[in-house]
Amino acid sequence: MLDFQIAQIRAVAGEAVYVLDLPRDAAWEDVEDLAETLMDEIRERHRDAILDGTMTYEESERRRWHEIWIGMAEIRNWAYRMESRPTR
Repeated sequence: MLDFQIAQIRAVAGEAVYVLDLPRDAAWEDVEDLAETLMDEIRERHRDAILDGTMTYEESERRRWHEIWIGMAEIRNWAYRMESRPTR
């Protein structure tokens, strides 16, 4: 189990905030192991798209965590959302 009751994982990047809501009984291993697996799959898919010219490296950087959190939310049935980051 997580040492602390973490309700959300939030990542702020560029113009967006990525929010993954975790259930109360989430174990860190559930988060970490799945994130690593999805990261490898997405990195490979993005690498292929970059090499064939359908995606830039910058696009990959912007989309990677969004796609990881979507995958985690779908697999674990957790809530995920992407919010626009307020501009100053």
